[in-house]
This record gives sequence, C-alpha cells and structure tokens, in this order.
Amino acid sequence: MKHWIPIIALAATAACGTGLKQFDGGDLPDGQDPGDLTDGDATDGTDGDVPGDRSDTDGADPADGDPAGDDGAGDPVEDLPPESDVPIACTPIPGTGCVAEESCGDGRGDGLDNDCDGTVDEDCYCNPGETAACFRGMPAHRGVGGCMDGTHTCPTGEFPMWMACEGGIIEGEEICDGKDNDCNGCVDDIPECLPTVFCPDDATALPLHWYDLNGDAIYAGTPMTWLWTITPPAGSLTTAAECPTCKNTRVWIDLSGDWLVHVEFTDELGRPWSCDFIIHVRGSGLRVEMWWNEGVTGDYTDVDLHLHRNPPANEWFNGDDCYFSNCDNYVWGYSISWGYAITPAASCPSPSPSGSDYSTGCPNPRLDLDDVDGNGPENINIDAPNDGDQFRVMVHYWDDEGREGMPAPTFIRIYCGGVVKATFGPANVYSEGGGTGDLWRVADVVWDGATSDCAVTALSSAGTFNIQPDASQSVF
Repeated sequence: MKHWIPIIALAATAACGTGLKQFDGGDLPDGQDPGDLTDGDATDGTDGDVPGDRSDTDGADPADGDPAGDDGAGDPVEDLPPESDVPIACTPIPGTGCVAEESCGDGRGDGLDNDCDGTVDEDCYCNPGETAACFRGMPAHRGVGGCMDGTHTCPTGEFPMWMACEGGIIEGEEICDGKDNDCNGCVDDIPECLPTVFCPDDATALPLHWYDLNGDAIYAGTPMTWLWTITPPAGSLTTAAECPTCKNTRVWIDLSGDWLVHVEFTDELGRPWSCDFIIHVRGSGLRVEMWWNEGVTGDYTDVDLHLHRNPPANEWFNGDDCYFSNCDNYVWGYSISWGYAITPAASCPSPSPSGSDYSTGCPNPRLDLDDVDGNGPENINIDAPNDGDQFRVMVHYWDDEGREGMPAPTFIRIYCGGVVKATFGPANVYSEGGGTGDLWRVADVVWDGATSDCAVTALSSAGTFNIQPDASQSVF
C-alpha cells in the first residue's frame, strides 16, 4: 500500500483538505496585513480600514469613506469576502463500489473485486496467456489518488480462469504526505496537516536505462537513516538500488513492467517514515522478453529468443528470423533488413547493452540482450511495426551446460505499445547440448498501427505448450 507511516504527527497550523488557509483578520505590523496594502500607518488596526479597501493612503479613508462591505465609487476593487479559518473543502468519493456478487463484465472479467472478498474476477474465463490490468482494492477507488492497478494472467489449460491479481497499490491510512493515500479523492484530509514529507508521484521510464531515485524531492532535511527497497518484475536481474542506503541514488531498469519502490527513513527527530510508489517501465512498439530457470544460481545454460516475421512462413535460423546470429550488433553482427526505420539514439537503451553501439540510433528488429551463460533476461524489439505486420515468437534451448538432462522452465512476456498483453510459462524445454534442443513456438502477434496495440494468439494444443524437437527447425 502507498503510504507514509509517521510515529509522531507533525505539528502544523494549516487546515486539512488542500492545505490552504485564509487569513483571519488579526492585526499584524503595518505592511504585512493583506487587507492593508498602501497606507502608511505605523500599526495596523488603528486606521479604521475596512475589508476590501485596498487603495487608501491613510487611516481616515478621505477618498471614499466607504462603510464595511460597501463597494463605493471611489473603491477600484470590489470588497473581499469576510476572512475565515475554514479550509477549502474537499468532498470524498461516496461509498466503496462493493456489490453483492462478482461480475465478469463482458464475460472475461472487468479487473475489479466487485464483491470485495479479496479476489478479482474469480470464476471468470479468459484466453490462455492473456495478461490484463486488475485492481485489488475497493472498486470506487480504482485509479484514484495513490491507488494503482496490478496485473493478472490467464494460465494455459482447457478451461482457463484468471489467476490472482498481483502488484499495484491499494488504499492505506491517510497520512500527511501530500498524497491521497486512502484514495478517496482528497489529499491530506487530516486536521492540521502541513506536509514536510512528500511521497513521489508514480513515474514512467524506458527499459534498459538507469532511473534516478531522488530522495531530496521526498524530504528536504537531513535524515538519520535511509533505505530504498526495489521489487522488479519477475525475470529481472536487478536486486537493489545502486546505493540502497543513500538518499539520492539510481536503479538499473532491465525489464518492462511495474517496478515497486519502497523507501523508508528516519528524520532528525527520530521519527520513521515509509512510502511506496511505482515506476511504470514502458517501451515502444512490440517488445518480447524472456527468462528461464528462475531463482537458479550458478546457471550456465543458454536459451535463445527468436522473432520470425510472417510472411514468409518458412524455416527458422534465416534472414526472416531475428535471433542471436543476425539481430545484434555487438557479437555476431547485424545482417538482416526488414525495412524498418532506425530508432533515434535518445530512445535507444542507454548505455548501449553488451558493448553495442547505439550512438547514432538502434536498428529494428534488434536483440538487445543475449544471455549465453545464465537465466536471462533477453529481449527483442521492433519500435515501430507497420500496421498489419505479423510475427511468431519462438524459444530454442541451445545448451544445457551444467544442467544436463534437466528441463529449463522458461517464461515469455509480450508488450505492445508499452502494455503487457500476454505472459506464457513456465514451459519446460530440454536440450541435448551443442545447439540441439527443443523449439517452443509460443504465440503469433498481429500489430495494429492505428492503436499501437496488438493481438496475441497462443500456439498451444489441448492446454499444453507447442514444444517440438530440434528437428522441427524447418517447420514454421
């Protein structure tokens, strides 16, 4: 949940709601009273000025003599309303949106926990591999304030139904931190709230870039302790920020998806604070990501990602198939030409991965990451496909070094226009070593240029993955 947790409340004089407070009309030294702008009196309160009289030159008001509340001809500005300590009001969202029964919406779920029983779209059928946004909190709070969607995935099976909704941020206790923590539509609706700590807004970033974590924007003081905790999407090799205990640091973003950032610190008075926010990592165009043997340490296996254009529906390992031998420009070289424009350098991975040179732009399609002795991740991108373009995603288990005879549970995620469209796996593929291993034909993708979206169709049979032996390389 997204919230600051103070042990001791901050002392403040500002009102709740927006944090704004109107002046109460008490006397201040001359020149500091907002209703007394031009007179030369030594002390405010002795001149008889009235609210709204902003043009007098002395306390006698000889220019117009207006009584309080009267807009006289000699008064160039309308009289101001009576001053008050009442804050500008904010009306919270009414109700929770909870109903008696869960709804499947269009038949495949609506991404909500309609009956507020802690599960989303239970008993709603879905398409195998499909991944969609979902919200674990109260329906009325979806997308309000600090509340953010997570995702759920449809498993492979004969009668697939949505798996658990994971990630996102739901309602929490309202804290004086400049955020709408309880997602009721009102920021800091707490008596006497004047925040000195500010939980960041959710942000967006590009994959394969460093992302700056700016603690100074959260707290301007000098904290006694500070700690960043990073929870990346599955398959990431990032385990922490570059300097987890530094107030200002950065984190390496190696995969698309939502990255949960948790920060906690202790201020100068010994009060602990904490906050959660999300970095939405979004690449452009079509992006396919793969990882395998999740959680296995000391892994030297090599699983390869392939993306084949269609047409032609011909064999693999040729110029119509983007893979390690022809689709990178740092080891084997870049030797294919599918007619796509070069992506400007500013939108390319930075720094260029694995020694590749993206200083003048990066090609399409391209294999940015090829992990030959580990468990990923790998990715293939086409930043701007043409409308109607079609592709097939395939996995080949090249070498099982050190894990001979053991399967490699492999996962695939497909993003279109920065949005995750499908997640597949784990699929158990086997290798005989030396470039001989199973081919898992994962899915077909059709690009919609008008919406920067795509349709993904799983290549499965009777609820099982389409895994074929190495001899099937000649078959599309």
